Amino acid sequence: MDVENKWNDLIFDDYFRVVELVIVTGLLVLLIVLSGKHFTFDTVVELINIPVLVGILLEILQANRRIKRQDHIRQQQLAKLETHLEAVLGFSIGDITPLRIIKELGHASAKINAAQVDKIWKSLTRSLTTRYRATNYIDYQHMYGNDGAKSIIAMQRAKMLGDEVDVEKVFILDKSSELDSKAAQETIALHRAAAIPTRYIVKSDIHKKLGNKCQLTDDKMDFAIFDDSVVLRWHFDAERKIGGGELLFGKDEIRPYQEFFELLHDVAKPI
Repeated sequence: MDVENKWNDLIFDDYFRVVELVIVTGLLVLLIVLSGKHFTFDTVVELINIPVLVGILLEILQANRRIKRQDHIRQQQLAKLETHLEAVLGFSIGDITPLRIIKELGHASAKINAAQVDKIWKSLTRSLTTRYRATNYIDYQHMYGNDGAKSIIAMQRAKMLGDEVDVEKVFILDKSSELDSKAAQETIALHRAAAIPTRYIVKSDIHKKLGNKCQLTDDKMDFAIFDDSVVLRWHFDAERKIGGGELLFGKDEIRPYQEFFELLHDVAKPI
């Protein structure tokens, strides 16, 4: 706040005090006149109480005005800060998304625990703008047999329709007969209902068909790529259940997953 505004506020406060004093004094004089000469104890109490109550009311009104004025000052300060940040960052505060922050950070990685995986998966899905590529080796029921995962599938469908995001997935199986299981059929039906293109490949066929082109080890084959900007890799145990995960940022970290998915997609079969 500048000096002129401070001075105006001080003048207003003084003016408010004068008005308060005039009103209270006027009410007191009026009560004395109306009461005539009959000064009883009750009359004295009334003469004291009414101006006091009026004074309290005026204090409340003034306090309310100060709160509003402080809020207005705070909003002005936030607006100035936002303008300054936008000038430093080079883009609008409203454009900040998890993926935008990741792009600005560049090279980085972060481990996440099992409880965080779905929340981060959902947050990154919400921020999608161009494309989503994913492989799934984790147990179907463990991965998709919950409301959280189903809401993410619905979100992926909404992104396809509303933002024209390109979504594709490849399921990795221990054996082809897995597709006949109840959990697999429910997962396939979930993706078909969302019109999400899916393919599958048996794990043992990956190295047979890709040979030396396969640069990822078995423990890195369950992942999702968001807008070619970040990889969310799921960690899984011996039973193919989620045990945590990792976020990978930066072109050098993402490139092996992009290349692997494209190679896998070409040799996988449509479901």
